[in-house]
Amino acid sequence: MARYFTQFPTVAYNLDNNVLSSQLVTNIVTRFSFEDKFKNNISAFFFYTIKDGDTPEGLAYKLYGSVNYHWIILLLNDIIDPQYDWPLQSDSFYKYIDAKYISNSGSNTTGQGVYWAQSNIHSYYQTDTQLVTGTDIININNYEIDANTYTDLIEINNQELHLEDGNILRSSTMKSTKTYFDYELELNESKRNIKILHKQFITPLEIEIRNMFK
Repeated sequence: MARYFTQFPTVAYNLDNNVLSSQLVTNIVTRFSFEDKFKNNISAFFFYTIKDGDTPEGLAYKLYGSVNYHWIILLLNDIIDPQYDWPLQSDSFYKYIDAKYISNSGSNTTGQGVYWAQSNIHSYYQTDTQLVTGTDIININNYEIDANTYTDLIEINNQELHLEDGNILRSSTMKSTKTYFDYELELNESKRNIKILHKQFITPLEIEIRNMFK
């Protein structure tokens, strides 16, 4: 982030309450962010899917020619903590899950946290589907429900109702569950789709920040 802070204002600061020993330091509490209208301007960016092995610094070097521009990728995507707001690689993800849920397993053995997460249910769902044959009408609604509702829910597969216009309405009600592991995996995967600022906007952006902090 060194390049990012070069334009920030400075402030006098001292460690021993001695005014004479004050030093000028970068005011890191200063904040800069992209306006929503800019972040929603599809001509300013393109979408990218983060792959295992990608890092903000690596992408900045590949796309902009310098690792010093990784802060642009982070800010454009509202990434505050690159360690956890960036998708974890497979090995790191399993270690994270194991550490997070090992206390739930009641064991200190490596891998039991992952086993517990894969074996226990995080959430329950009801999916209602309606399809009118002979038309393009299809309605699919997915609801999160509680454990008791899930237990009492009766699944219905392709129940038919003949309509007055001759078409057939087929209705289904299905239920499903999601484990803690799948919940965490979906959360991790949801972080992979990010916005990348087009290279031609880098210089104007730097000039804008420089003028802002004059």
